[in-house]
Amino acid sequence: MKKGRQQGFTLVECVIGLLVISLVMLSCYFVLRTTTRISRQQMNEPAAWYEFVNKLEGDNWQFKLDQVEPSHRRIKLFSLQNGERYELLVSSAGMIYLRKFVTKTHESGYLPLYGPVVTGGLNFKQLDDRRVKMEVSTRDHQKRQAVLCFAPPDG
Repeated sequence: MKKGRQQGFTLVECVIGLLVISLVMLSCYFVLRTTTRISRQQMNEPAAWYEFVNKLEGDNWQFKLDQVEPSHRRIKLFSLQNGERYELLVSSAGMIYLRKFVTKTHESGYLPLYGPVVTGGLNFKQLDDRRVKMEVSTRDHQKRQAVLCFAPPDG
């Protein structure tokens, strides 16, 4: 009598099966990692925008609105906290920053606040003596807008 071949997997078939399973698991890992990273970036972007707006309206500087120059895409501000004058504008690298005016006793300095934005992607419209509507176009094709409310002019 002829002996029949035993049913089962060979060692080569087992190795190939494990290789296929590991490739599928590895690709699932990369998809999950990328999705998580993108989600975090999408969640952090609005948070950075609100932090930027809160800095401008916050008590640390207590800015008073001096002048809005929509054609130059900048706002001139006065800090009630330290008595210094500042400008809010966009750098050539696309960062919105706060620049202190140069005086005889102080050199100019700047503080990056938000970005990157597209060139020409910062627009202002003065609503009254203390409110400004600001619109920003980011490099990831998002549009952000806020109405900034500064300290009263007489304060």
